[in-house]
Amino acid sequence: MKKFLFLLIILIMLQPIQSFALSCAGPEPVEEAFERYDGVIVGTVDKIFTKNKGMQVVLVKVSKSFKGVKQNWIFVEEDTSWGDRSREGEEYLYFLRDKRGDWENSLCSQTRHMNKAKDDLNYLNQLETIQLEQVDKPDDPFLDWPKVGGVSALTLIFVGLIFKIYKHYK
Repeated sequence: MKKFLFLLIILIMLQPIQSFALSCAGPEPVEEAFERYDGVIVGTVDKIFTKNKGMQVVLVKVSKSFKGVKQNWIFVEEDTSWGDRSREGEEYLYFLRDKRGDWENSLCSQTRHMNKAKDDLNYLNQLETIQLEQVDKPDDPFLDWPKVGGVSALTLIFVGLIFKIYKHYK
């Protein structure tokens, strides 16, 4: 009985605390992927920004949009916890999700490097493409100008108050 209890305790202690699994079923036919995703584009990675551990935001220069994406520059959020996703300077066929107005390249997405997308492109190139709106290349996705302006204004007010108090007591 003591051996059994000892063995049971050892087995319980050896169990992993938490485990994760990716439940992607594998690549699906491009026709199904096209229907399932909100945005389907061909684009080149211009720059990659680290958002936090396991997340990055990719600035993509869109050359062709088959679905959803209407501008020539977009930011795409990616989860990198299962390895690198996009690489700067490389061209990809992206299958994207629209998450409250932001584009996401999900872990199970059909996204692939252009040198592996020939079969998918044979189908997609038969479809009508979206005329892209030409916009200026965006800045850092984390730079929020209204917030920067607000913080700057508050800083100036604070410095002005300190100066006024200092002058008053001098």
